[in-house]
Amino acid sequence: MTKKRRLGLMPPWQRHLTWFGLALCALSGSAYLIGHEFNVLVQQLGNHSILVVHGVSAALVIFILGAVATVHIKAGLVARKSLVSGFTQLFALVLLVATGLLLYYGSEEIRELTILSHWILGLFFMPFFIFHATRKIRIE
Repeated sequence: MTKKRRLGLMPPWQRHLTWFGLALCALSGSAYLIGHEFNVLVQQLGNHSILVVHGVSAALVIFILGAVATVHIKAGLVARKSLVSGFTQLFALVLLVATGLLLYYGSEEIRELTILSHWILGLFFMPFFIFHATRKIRIE
């Protein structure tokens, strides 16, 4: 007997990869923020290796976003479920990618604003993702 799958529910491999990628990105970004911006355990948390982990995991998150966009987002649109939280996630991820790119390729004049925007968005993103991903009752 085959098990019925809910429309838009990601397969386990994709769900686990999403959680892993986002968790690694969030933890490495938070560690770098604490070490580099707040000068706590600078040698351990604010070093280049942590930033590399953050960058590589961000690339993984972008890959995951592409994989999720083809089925999960489309199914959410068709079912008209979790639209507000889903599009908030998508918008936040696009802004995080844009500010991340600006950190490397943007001008010095906007660097401080870009840093501030990136870490504020990053800190607010994860709780909203957890809410979106774990909510059982969908009200939207």
